Amino acid sequence: MFNRGIFDMRTGNLQSLARLLQKQPGELKVLLAHAARLESLSRQIGAWLPEPLAEHARVANVDPQRLVLQTDSPAWATRLRYLAPPLLAYLKQQPDLAGLRNVQVRVWPAASGTADRHGRRPLFSHLASESLLAAAEGHSDAELRDALIRLAKHVHPRQG
Repeated sequence: MFNRGIFDMRTGNLQSLARLLQKQPGELKVLLAHAARLESLSRQIGAWLPEPLAEHARVANVDPQRLVLQTDSPAWATRLRYLAPPLLAYLKQQPDLAGLRNVQVRVWPAASGTADRHGRRPLFSHLASESLLAAAEGHSDAELRDALIRLAKHVHPRQG
């Protein structure tokens, strides 16, 4: 099974999909180069940002005058906006980013529904847990009742 590349029938060699795509002329090559630049800039900015914030920020786009950062919550966006002026000064030291005029921050919530980025499940207060158990007791659907009971077990440690 070739999960790391594509088998080239002409040469009999396994080639990287990225390498094959980079050889393509036109807009695809430009798009791949832009994506690589965004990824590289994200790593660079992530190394500059304070540790907890770096995990929640990434470059969404960059053009000659504007850098757009993406974060997963309004709280992180506020911290990024606070650091935008020194970040802009830092980035303008690089010749290819010297024309930057502003940093925009956009909130794009994480795609995870019930677990956060680190795989933790939501925790409920003791009162919320009791409410879930009460709802489970009065329900006739066995599957739903069992799911509510399992959910009620996720009580925040400080809440009991």
